[in-house]
Amino acid sequence: ETSTLATATPVARRPATHEPDAMSAVANVDVSSDAAAREREGLAAALASAGAGEAESRESRGWRSARTLPSLADGGAAPPPAPWVRALSERDDVDVMPNPPGTAGSLMWDTLVGAGRFERIDVLRIRPAERTSASMEEDKAPEGEAGDGVGAASLPSVVFAWRCGARMRGWPGILHGGATAAMFDEAMGCLVHHAFAGGAFFTVNLSVDYRSPGKLAGRGGTSPTLRVEARVVGSERRKVMVAAVMTDGEAAADGGTVIAEANAVFLRMRPEVAAAVGKIAAAATD
Repeated sequence: ETSTLATATPVARRPATHEPDAMSAVANVDVSSDAAAREREGLAAALASAGAGEAESRESRGWRSARTLPSLADGGAAPPPAPWVRALSERDDVDVMPNPPGTAGSLMWDTLVGAGRFERIDVLRIRPAERTSASMEEDKAPEGEAGDGVGAASLPSVVFAWRCGARMRGWPGILHGGATAAMFDEAMGCLVHHAFAGGAFFTVNLSVDYRSPGKLAGRGGTSPTLRVEARVVGSERRKVMVAAVMTDGEAAADGGTVIAEANAVFLRMRPEVAAAVGKIAAAATD
């Protein structure tokens, strides 16, 4: 499967400013109050470790080379994955993230999760050719500086599958443009977090080019599962440049309709900044 991102080039643009219910509506996300507290504590600990310059543990990264998609821990009635998601998850070069850490209480994995909103979220990693899941975990891009010219071809891409309900609209039946930008930011940030060892990153620039309407289901129709695929296209010192494309399901090279394209720059936090953010996160658990 070939992505249109293979030849994507980041474009310099003016910086942009941007950034529980229905547990049964999304795969493998526990948003109970106790779980939320544990998630926030885990996030605070991870950020504190980043501030101390310690690498994040492999276990907290959560990837597994399983051939099955995650299901609800409590057996709730999550909608099934779209056929293209199921097919992608069965490829030999694809790993699945069952449950990203530090997400309970967040906008994208909690507030916007539920019937009519994000009804299911699946996250998959596509490894470069000849790379195993174990080798991806052993051979992260280095800590400290993100690095000049880290080989993008040696890094994975990620695919987010967002099942979008009718309440994610701007115009009736059309995905809200702000939601589109947020979906890009989440997927691209996830990629950077998992491709570069240790540390923590902020989005410092995000630009989106809207190509066609993101169509949502009509009354009584099935909610569509939109695809966001993100790939690292360059790095320079503490900066990482990422490109992404959103389609209506299949990859653009396989006939999917391109809804939007995005470019972003992420900046690795300096240890003192990460430590300060860790304190804010820790205070939020009180």
